[in-house]
Amino acid sequence: MKKIKKMKMKKMKKMKKEKEKEEEEEEDNEDEEQDEEEVVEVEVEVEEEEEEEEEEEEEEEEEEEEEEEEVTW
Repeated sequence: MKKIKKMKMKKMKKMKKEKEKEEEEEEDNEDEEQDEEEVVEVEVEVEEEEEEEEEEEEEEEEEEEEEEEEVTW
């Protein structure tokens, strides 16, 4: 009887450890996914900022050209 009980306890402990391990892996995966999402968000932000800077530069160039044209008139 004691032997059976001892075996059951061992099995329970083993199952508990396995479950904890699975939960840790799930958390790690979720963290990894979140990190990937954050990287994508940052990349998108950087692209948007670069586009804005390019647009501003183009506008400045156009303004300079217009000023030069006015001066030549």
